[in-house]
Parts: sequence; C-alpha cells; structure tokens
Amino acid sequence: MIDTTTSGFRVAIVGPSRFGIGEPYAGGLEAHTAGLVGILHERGHHLRVFAGPEGDIHGLPVGVTPIVARTFDHLFTGRRDTSHPAGFCRHESDRYRTLVDGLRRCPDIDVVHNNSLHPAVVDGDPGDGSFVHVLHCPPFPKLRAAHRRLRERSRGRHVIAVSKALASLWDGVATDVIGNGIDLDTWLDRSPGPRAGAVWAGRIVEEKAPHLAIRAARLAGLPIRLAGPIGDHRYFDRLVRPELGADAVWLGSLGAADL
Repeated sequence: MIDTTTSGFRVAIVGPSRFGIGEPYAGGLEAHTAGLVGILHERGHHLRVFAGPEGDIHGLPVGVTPIVARTFDHLFTGRRDTSHPAGFCRHESDRYRTLVDGLRRCPDIDVVHNNSLHPAVVDGDPGDGSFVHVLHCPPFPKLRAAHRRLRERSRGRHVIAVSKALASLWDGVATDVIGNGIDLDTWLDRSPGPRAGAVWAGRIVEEKAPHLAIRAARLAGLPIRLAGPIGDHRYFDRLVRPELGADAVWLGSLGAADL
C-alpha cells in the first residue's frame, strides 16, 4: 500500500456521481469523500478529484471535475437509493468508463482512489496495484460481480473494507480492513447544559428507515431530532411526516457545524 503520510503523491480520487460532495452532504459517502480530499490536501498530496453532477458547488480546497450531467435530476423522484433510472445508468456508466480510461493513460497519477460504488471503475482497474477500491456498503450484484472479476485477474489488487463485518459480507473480496475515520473535534458538542434525546442524520429514503428511528425513540421515552435531505418525497409523506410532532422534529438538511 502507498504510505500517504509522506507528502507529494499524485492522487486521483473518483467519488460518487449522483450527488456533489459539498455541505450539506447528501449522505455518508459524499461526506467521506470530502473529508478524504481535505486531509490528503492538508498532507501535501497533489489531487485530481472527480465527483457529482455538473454545476455543483463543493467548497473544497481543490477543484472538482463533474462526472455526470445535471439533466437527470427529474428522473430520481421517489426512487430508492439503490435504484437508478435506465437512462441515467447508461449515461453514468459511459462517463465512468471514459474517466477511468483517461486515468489509465495519464502519466502523472501515482494512485487512483476509487471511492465510488460503480462497477465500471473496478472493471477498469489495470491490475498493477495503482488502484485502491473502498467498499462502503453491503454487496449488490453488479459491484460484487466486478470485484470477483478483478480478484480473478489480479493478485495485487487493493480493496479496502471499512469494517471487519463488512469485509465478511463481501466473502473474500476485501484485501484489507481500514475503519472509517471520524474527526472527533468536528462532532464535539460545546453547548452548555445536559443533553437528553436522540438524533438521526442521513438522507431520508425508505431503506435508511428514519420512521423506525422515531418509533424506537418513542419506545425509549426520548425526543428525537432528524436532519437530512429528502431523497424520496413519497416515502417522507407516507411514513415520516405522520410520525412528526413535538417529540419528533425534522430540521431539514444541515451542515456539520449545525449537526
């Protein structure tokens, strides 16, 4: 593995495409990618960052090259995080393939850090150890198949799982486990007085189940505050909005400081 505590590496970071990586973050993958960019930049590495759709403002110390066009936003209304409309899938796959092909031909890149969840980036890995892939989620068929193909053709691959439990779900795909890092100073509550209650933060979609978090808080006798963008309005209106009240308040989409 490359020792990134030594400055000066030329790193291409390939992030998620559907959402940008600026605050307020659309989700954990976007926040993780932005944090990775920040710390590598602080350590003196030379970064090229690819993430999100055209037109997004990221607020990072380096420029971000978009991956996909903005024109597909209307297709995502009411869809799950794990499903994408067909037109977007074709467009996204083409863009990732073009991006990876360009990175493979680029002489001034030492390592490609794949922080996306797209199989085209895995399939584009030349197998020479120059790509690092991070597993952020349980396996889904297309990404799992791509990693199995990579495992068959490359013994020198680098595939990181963010926990031992996640590595076990991927059944031999991960080559290393590196836990997700959190800057605890960012999350230190400096407000005076005691705290009582629960907080749920994330993108509001059914598979993340904030409506169950509300019910769990009530069973525990705790008020709860929820924060995050609405990813599925039909789900929000059907299962979350009816649960809101004095003891369950949705605060909208917040940046890290407000969280």
